[in-house]
Amino acid sequence: MYRDLDVDFNTEEIVNQVTVKFLRYVPGADTEEIFYGPYSDTASVSTWGRRTGTYTINRSSEDALVIENYAKAILAANSTGAVRVNGATLGINQASDITAGKALLDLQDRVTVKYAKRGLNQTSRVQGISHKITPGKWDVELTFKSDTTVAIPTEIPEVQNGTTARSPLATRVLGSNFSLTNASYTNVPFDTAVESNGIEYNTSSRWFTAPKDGRYSVAFGVQYNGNATGSRYVRLLVNQNNYRRYGDGQTGTTSLTQVGGVATIYLRKGDTLSVNAYQASGSALAVIGDANRGTFAEMTYLGI
Repeated sequence: MYRDLDVDFNTEEIVNQVTVKFLRYVPGADTEEIFYGPYSDTASVSTWGRRTGTYTINRSSEDALVIENYAKAILAANSTGAVRVNGATLGINQASDITAGKALLDLQDRVTVKYAKRGLNQTSRVQGISHKITPGKWDVELTFKSDTTVAIPTEIPEVQNGTTARSPLATRVLGSNFSLTNASYTNVPFDTAVESNGIEYNTSSRWFTAPKDGRYSVAFGVQYNGNATGSRYVRLLVNQNNYRRYGDGQTGTTSLTQVGGVATIYLRKGDTLSVNAYQASGSALAVIGDANRGTFAEMTYLGI
């Protein structure tokens, strides 16, 4: 299937220091840029060196705690390096190779890459494509990006028309502790609205509903009570089907454990999105809901 593989630590994907640039709307004046952070993962910086990223957001309200949790979710998803297949060269040798899964792969296609020699079985996005064609030889060189890291570095608002119209968005938090059953995936009940504009949240089904077709930025964090037994996972569900899983079997600790992530997802009008938590501590375990807003979900419409 492949002619060559680039296997190494995915250091180019690591982000362990985050700065958030908030675009503050000032009526009658230019937009003001307010910087928050930097927020750092000190253990990752010590191991991998400082690897920075700046993320721009535009929201109707400026909440320092929500911004901090957004940054923490980025760090949780991107601060740990791992050995991955970062690129591959595919030989196109016959007509049957000219398929969507080989010669016709496109940017951002989701692929499964397996390398048994190193025990790798990863889901990635195609980040770069280069075709090299010479007489008698056709190679496709691919580069990959992990499917669980930040998809794009900037949260881009809709183009405004000079009015006070805002992009659809919703920010919700868990206001009080929620008991999560052992070894069972459960939608997190974000019972408290921080901000809402055009994106509805169903408190019974525990999901957001997309108001129109387009790309949505999603950030979340789920904070588990201290318990050193078993693993923790969080899934993003689209229409109650698994879209992506976070935590990768992250084990609990005696202190609070947070699993967070960010994603950019294309949704159709009416599609639902929920944050689905799992724990295997051997008994029920509290998901923490308090004033620190460690358990939160934020969904923002980016555009078509």
